Amino acid sequence: MFEELPRLAQEGQTFDAIVIDPPALAKREEQVASLRKAIYRVVRDALPLLRPGGRMLVCSCVYHMDWSDLTETVRFAASDLQVPLRLLAQTTQSADHPIRLHFPESQYLRCLLVQRDLE
Repeated sequence: MFEELPRLAQEGQTFDAIVIDPPALAKREEQVASLRKAIYRVVRDALPLLRPGGRMLVCSCVYHMDWSDLTETVRFAASDLQVPLRLLAQTTQSADHPIRLHFPESQYLRCLLVQRDLE
């Protein structure tokens, strides 16, 4: 993705929908900073490919990356490119992956659905 997204942008490709759902790149809390950098880079590289009005789903399946980490990472990437985004939804895993209150780590999936504002 680090090579393909810039190549697609250079070709002038655009899309109505983009899904960013990387594997669990950080298994420990001390690895969250590197995960934030990776997600920032992917979002930054994907945003030029998103048409105005298009939607992007950005996910993290790392328990240690909380909602504010994910939201700020996407916000910084969009701000750096001056791409206006609207938050449409925050979602977590479906019922087939239950969240157990006695086991906070079971709520590991966080997804943001954003839409690029019309220009």
